[in-house]
Amino acid sequence: MATTIAPQAKPKPKPRRQAIPSYLIYEILDGEPIYFRDYQDVLNNKKTKEDIMATGRLQTLIISTLQEHLWSNHKHEGRKYLSNKVGIHISTGINLSCDLVAFDKTALAATADDTHYYTIPPKFVIEIDTNGDFSNKIFEDYLFKKSQRLLTFGVEQVIWILTASKTVTVGSPDGTFVTHGWER
Repeated sequence: MATTIAPQAKPKPKPRRQAIPSYLIYEILDGEPIYFRDYQDVLNNKKTKEDIMATGRLQTLIISTLQEHLWSNHKHEGRKYLSNKVGIHISTGINLSCDLVAFDKTALAATADDTHYYTIPPKFVIEIDTNGDFSNKIFEDYLFKKSQRLLTFGVEQVIWILTASKTVTVGSPDGTFVTHGWER
């Protein structure tokens, strides 16, 4: 008697996880990449990388206004004010992007011809919102973790201006974080 063996179905291949290109990384905090908000739209060809990386109008206006104020009123303090997603390398696995920073001019002079992220702490950092994707994270945890890494690195003050809540949060090296409404 002949035995019939039923053909076995081939196992379906597991869907390949799409590699996320490094240019969609906003910053790296504690070894974990934080991707640009809407990075999935770039992967799905709904947006270009330029669509999601640019700074919005309100953020640009706030940065510009702060720069004008700092440059015109605080030149004598020996500081250099830089903006445009300033890269700060704190350590392996911590590469941060900052909106507006103030460096001591003498400390900055030693790195003038370097094309890498800054490895010296700025005097202060001002962040206006964020372009990071927090769909699977809690933004407040990120805000405090990033601030703490900067403060531990030697930054004297981290200021967050949040446009949706119209608040300003100021972090200091002693661990104090104070939040005010814009009216203050």
